[in-house]
Amino acid sequence: MAKLQDQLQKSSMKTLEEAIQAEDSIPSQMKLTILTSLKYAKSKGKGMRYDSDWLLQALLIKIRSPKGYRQLRADEVIPLPHPNHLTQYLRGIPCQFGFNDFIFAELEKQFRDKLGRDCQIVLVFDEVKVQEAITFDKSTLKFQGFIDYAEFTGDLKVKPNAPKEADHCLVFMIQSLNSKMTQPIASFATRGAAPGGILAKMIVSCITRLENVNLQVVGVVCDGAATNKSAWKELGIGVKDGAVINKITNPADESRNVFFFTDVPHVLKCIRNNLLKKEIAMYKGGIVNWAFYKALYDVDSQSDIRAAPKLTLQHVNPGPFQKMVVSHAAQIFSNSVASALKFYRECGNPFFKGSELTEEFTRTINDLFDACNGRRIGQGLKPGSDKFKVISDFLKSISDEDTYAAEVTFVSLRVTLTSIIEITVYLCDVVGYEYVLPGKLNQDKLERFFGLIRSYGGDDSHPTVTSFAHLFRLLTIYSPTDKIIHGNVKTDNESSLAVTAYVDALKSLRKSVIAKNKDSRELLEETLLSKLFCGEADQNVLQVVLHDHSYCLPSPLRSITYKLCGFVAFKAKSFSKCHSCVESLVDRNPSTSDMLFTKLKDCGRLTYPSLALVRLLCDDIEPVLDKKLITIDDPMLFVQSFLAELDNVNIVGIGCSVDHSSKLVVSIVFYYVTIRAWFFTKNKNKEDLRGRLAKKNKMKMAKTT
Repeated sequence: MAKLQDQLQKSSMKTLEEAIQAEDSIPSQMKLTILTSLKYAKSKGKGMRYDSDWLLQALLIKIRSPKGYRQLRADEVIPLPHPNHLTQYLRGIPCQFGFNDFIFAELEKQFRDKLGRDCQIVLVFDEVKVQEAITFDKSTLKFQGFIDYAEFTGDLKVKPNAPKEADHCLVFMIQSLNSKMTQPIASFATRGAAPGGILAKMIVSCITRLENVNLQVVGVVCDGAATNKSAWKELGIGVKDGAVINKITNPADESRNVFFFTDVPHVLKCIRNNLLKKEIAMYKGGIVNWAFYKALYDVDSQSDIRAAPKLTLQHVNPGPFQKMVVSHAAQIFSNSVASALKFYRECGNPFFKGSELTEEFTRTINDLFDACNGRRIGQGLKPGSDKFKVISDFLKSISDEDTYAAEVTFVSLRVTLTSIIEITVYLCDVVGYEYVLPGKLNQDKLERFFGLIRSYGGDDSHPTVTSFAHLFRLLTIYSPTDKIIHGNVKTDNESSLAVTAYVDALKSLRKSVIAKNKDSRELLEETLLSKLFCGEADQNVLQVVLHDHSYCLPSPLRSITYKLCGFVAFKAKSFSKCHSCVESLVDRNPSTSDMLFTKLKDCGRLTYPSLALVRLLCDDIEPVLDKKLITIDDPMLFVQSFLAELDNVNIVGIGCSVDHSSKLVVSIVFYYVTIRAWFFTKNKNKEDLRGRLAKKNKMKMAKTT
């Protein structure tokens, strides 16, 4: 290895690069890997400066599989930068809820020169369950994990004593109708489902923002949740006096419309669940009976060779989780089940006498689902095509006497089918599409996105609100990064320029975020500095001595806080390089009664805080801080409200000079606030989890009794 390194050192990097680039049989990405490996070998792994395109490739690998990235780096398969190095490039994108301005800027660059047919998109939104847990961000000094509607927070009406912790996250995603492009654009932290009024405003705001970056929103897709239907009502979508209102005027262009859709797989589940619940339903003036599906399973499962091999007990008698599985509903309403019903009826089996209409209903729903869920070229919709006629014929056949679906499902079905028909005509006759893939008009991509977020935990569990925000930021940047690397460019020079510009944009954003956080921190420091003063030393020291040499037993809380003050004194060397200032925070000969708990825990290495530091934190800071932590009014302005209620603080005895004292006290106070907030969030999360588990167990016991 040493000999090889010597040979590499003697060879110029330019010569090696020219030789590799001249080899046409090597793919471009493999050339990049070889060149990076050679640079790593020449640098001996120290002071390695990675190229911009290699950094983006590494970022894509890390986003796709963090475990795989760590494994490749640990085994030195390829020279990958440290994960913290990649994290630096993501810090320019704020880890917060609301619309992602960086993504909108990248979308504008991507679609700036695109033709109209390439700019047709649908907006998809849904909510995902997350774990209730709050955290405190030490860089921004803000609480996270609470309800956050970003710019729409002012429209939210919350009851005074209602919980403020978020337990769901609402995500908006766009999906191209002419390519495989999908891109999350916004997320919001909610408690339960977002109110319909706010959802309606979010939809309009999303459409306007997307239209401003040269995208054309032609549809909005959601599931059948009650709040989504409330948003439809706010926008005027629904069925009124028999007339289907399935679109609104585009708020950014009055010459175009925006069509509304309910997720077709969700509608299919609703039809199955309604029929399962009622067992008998009306269709075309006759009766559809769920008992025929049960009889089919009972008869067919008696042999290993079956007419409907996919049918199981979970299909005909599903539990709560099985009711949410789309594939089970699709397999019930399938041609194979319809053919099996006909087969056993024609064989003379008495259990299937009168199953003709159930068979017809099964085939009809199967054909409708296939027509509304096409994903390949041969499954596309065209005006006048067979699948197009299937949808239009079913829409005409819906009668007020039908009961195979709930009323709200019928509204969703009529609006969705009408929208599919009209958007197909619009895209084919006006925009110039040859066909429309209706499978792009559902939520499958968003559901896969949620599954990917859950999988990052390793056990497919729901992430916390804060973890979701970090994962959302990470996955959001994947598409634009992949587009920069694998996008359609004409020359290698254009590709290199695009990659460099993209990395420079990330660096610039990171610098601006750092500067913004610094300005916010300086503003808070100025507020705290205005509260500090240095009083008469002799008088204050005397008061401290009299207090601390009283021989009464200290309160347990004060004694524990005293130990925490000792930890702050121990960490003081990271706040100040001045040895005298650090020593002013330490008591080398402690004799106060507050040290009782610290003395019991001490094995010879604990730090005892000075009387001045104890007075600062225990007497001045802790009472106000504890009061604010009990009632957090505004998580985003917690520190500001704490400083506003803080009385003037005497800093006598801390630091070697007045100038040093002020800077040192500011660092100490903010560090103490961070520690206390961390303990608060940790204990609160434990208590909340314990309460939720107790409530869950109580509900289980109630069901069994």
